Amino acid sequence: MAKRSEQREGWLKDLLITAVEGGINYWAYVDEYDPEAGTCIISPCEDDEEFAPIRMDLDKLASGVSISLQKRGTWGAAGNPRYVDQYFLSERTNGDDGDYDADIADSVMQFACFKEIVYS
Repeated sequence: MAKRSEQREGWLKDLLITAVEGGINYWAYVDEYDPEAGTCIISPCEDDEEFAPIRMDLDKLASGVSISLQKRGTWGAAGNPRYVDQYFLSERTNGDDGDYDADIADSVMQFACFKEIVYS
């Protein structure tokens, strides 16, 4: 696991929790989940067998954050551009400013899993 500040680790855990508990349930089942450790294993919903179970941890989620930054203008149906901007502010400040919701956390989780938004 990468070395990061306690504040950054907390922000990533909150992002994971928001995705798992509110954002990804329309495309993935959560097979295992440890919010304190910042880990989960997700598998496809029954009607979508496009991917094998995926182990998510904070390092993998951080890669999704990096991809989200690179693809800033290409989120498509993932949300209102002003709200996406609030997510970026939250990312820059580790949650001290800005905000995001389950839809944004879902998008970041998809970036971590697939390098793009597959489900919307």
